[in-house]
Amino acid sequence: MPDKIIKDCDVVQEMIEVKCLAEMVLHQLNASKQLITKEQKVLQVHPICVAAQNKQLFLANPLPEPSDNEEPCEAKRLRVLQDVAAQNWFSFTCWANNNHVDVFDKGKDDYRKGVPALENKIVLWDTSITDQCGRGGFGPNTHAFALLDWPNHVSHRRQLVVEREGPNAPPVVGQAYFEAWAANNGVTRATDPRAFPPDA
Repeated sequence: MPDKIIKDCDVVQEMIEVKCLAEMVLHQLNASKQLITKEQKVLQVHPICVAAQNKQLFLANPLPEPSDNEEPCEAKRLRVLQDVAAQNWFSFTCWANNNHVDVFDKGKDDYRKGVPALENKIVLWDTSITDQCGRGGFGPNTHAFALLDWPNHVSHRRQLVVEREGPNAPPVVGQAYFEAWAANNGVTRATDPRAFPPDA
């Protein structure tokens, strides 16, 4: 997501900001252990999802050094939003959509092998298109599409393989391939955290 788009589009700023605020709320809910079923089971929003978003926000807004000049409030807000956005991929979707569970970067044969992530989206309506529903949700003959963001940490796997293997790297580095490759090449979260989802 180019910085200029974020700077010029309030709706994109709000989309990024809402996800950061959601992480803070979800973090507090998990810590408070107040989500309790009638059977007294404590529920939590997936800790990896919350931790990943918390890490993005911290990397975008680290604790200031005492000698740092104070940044104007609005300039700091915009910089933080741009830095958070830089840690995510953004995509448009316009195909019909129903309720589903997203698991990012899942393996072809194992739905459970994906990386849990906190995704955000904003659904938009193009009033000039009246003969198709697109993503749906706004009623008959209205064309909807969605702007989504999702963590880009999974993309670093291929980058790491390319750095080590050069032109011999496969065009797509799936999770199963990467896990085997990492084990054979001594790559772990400790040696290269870029390519691994955050700790829970």
